[in-house]
Amino acid sequence: MNELKKPIYFFSDAHIGLNDENSNNQFPLYNFLDHVLTNASELFIVGDLFDFWFEYKNAIPSCYNKVLYHLNKITNSGIPVHFIVGNHDCWVKDYFTNQIGINVYKEPITITRNEKSIHLHHGDGLALRDAGYKIMRSILRSKLFIFLYSLLPINIGFAIGKKLSRKSRHNHKEDKNGEEQGMINYAELKLNNGCDVVIMGHHHKYLYKEFDNGIYINLGDWLNENSYATFDGNKFELKFWK
Repeated sequence: MNELKKPIYFFSDAHIGLNDENSNNQFPLYNFLDHVLTNASELFIVGDLFDFWFEYKNAIPSCYNKVLYHLNKITNSGIPVHFIVGNHDCWVKDYFTNQIGINVYKEPITITRNEKSIHLHHGDGLALRDAGYKIMRSILRSKLFIFLYSLLPINIGFAIGKKLSRKSRHNHKEDKNGEEQGMINYAELKLNNGCDVVIMGHHHKYLYKEFDNGIYINLGDWLNENSYATFDGNKFELKFWK
């Protein structure tokens, strides 16, 4: 296999909006996206770009403006951007596709790049002992719930959403439900079924794990680690933005 002219970049879990009272916390991410603009052939966002996203028809919180501006620059340059939604930003409709030109996926995807089969999954819902979350996940993503939530006044809707997001983050600070092992088991299953690499986020702990038949990468996050991955056509690397 030959090297790509420019590498493919992967990142997840920036949780934009978590620190909207101090947007300086996001400057490393914006610098990273400027780097992507000139150095990448493709960009994959593997979920939880936002701490909370609900797509009201005529309102976007101001704390999202900068990251949307940077992503728009990337797509305008001709670099494909792909967004696999996470559990914090699953309520995506058509804004990203129609206004910014981002490819949006509401389910895990498997792609082929340079003869490598790469499976991308945000990582939520894979814990060993978390049936309650799986039930809640199906409710929160249902058309009925989304319709009813859209009837809330915008300020109330965002306030409730941010409160739910804080609770969700708190719940997986302690891996009581075997989340990390469940994700590793899922990755190993995908590798056994023909994938070469599995890339996930969600757990907020970076990991590069080699198996006999492939690689599992957890991308970590942009709250503590500023971690991301690249693929140059030959090898995958887990890196840290300084």
